[in-house]
Amino acid sequence: MENTPIKVGQRFQTRGHYDVRVWEVEALFEDTDSLPHARLCQVDRRNEFRTLACEVLLDAARFSPVG
Repeated sequence: MENTPIKVGQRFQTRGHYDVRVWEVEALFEDTDSLPHARLCQVDRRNEFRTLACEVLLDAARFSPVG
């Protein structure tokens, strides 16, 4: 996806929470308004998923890249 620097396989961890979680990008897609989104899977719980706007993942107050 050209609209975001985020790549499939990239990992992010939550920030500002007592319960830090690591999420891996499984897929990238655009919603109906052409905004880039990422489907995330929690690394240590492969059955937990989230879908977030890529802009949220790039917000340093909420997530930081791992590795």
